[in-house]
Amino acid sequence: MKHSCPILIVLFALIISSCSEDDAKLIYEPGIYRPYKQDISPIYAFTDNKEIDGSSIKVTGPSGKTGDIHIVDMEPRVDALREPTIRYNTILLGRRGTTRVFCPTCLDVPMQISVKNDSLFLAPKDLTEAVKFAPYTEMGLAVVSGEEAELHTTLRGKITEGGFILSTYNIFIKSSSNTKGTADANYLDLDYLKSELKKNDTLVYVKKETYFRKP
Repeated sequence: MKHSCPILIVLFALIISSCSEDDAKLIYEPGIYRPYKQDISPIYAFTDNKEIDGSSIKVTGPSGKTGDIHIVDMEPRVDALREPTIRYNTILLGRRGTTRVFCPTCLDVPMQISVKNDSLFLAPKDLTEAVKFAPYTEMGLAVVSGEEAELHTTLRGKITEGGFILSTYNIFIKSSSNTKGTADANYLDLDYLKSELKKNDTLVYVKKETYFRKP
């Protein structure tokens, strides 16, 4: 009996620990979610294969030159890097691992939910191709497929108490004569963008975290 007491104590402690871990595990709740706030990271900047201070960099466009036409800023414009725009205005998380994402520029395509620990992933079903930001192409976009397409179309976030956070990126390439960029990209392919960067051009980006909860 004396030997059984320590064993019982250990078993009791393990049960309490297991219950605590289960209580701490966050699982999404089905329902309609809407954004209520957004945090924007400091500005990250790279030029000539090195990181630089991006705190003073602004992206206000469209100043520059297109052919023989000079474009000049005649009035102050919103800095696209720091502007707290929210792309997704409603997200419906379904009970059977499905979701619908609503925004003015989104295609209404079937999406599925996956959860790993407290990470949330919303990915389109039956995906074949997608586009990614490609700054030195004529349209600033390139078509990708397979795993790369999945990377650029999957929304990533983190489950929180009573809701979740989605992460997106504002990404721009600034040169002496032009600025190209994309807002609310789902994925930042930093290695690709740094490898594409031309001499004296600057890659700048911010990470935006948008908080969602039930109305």
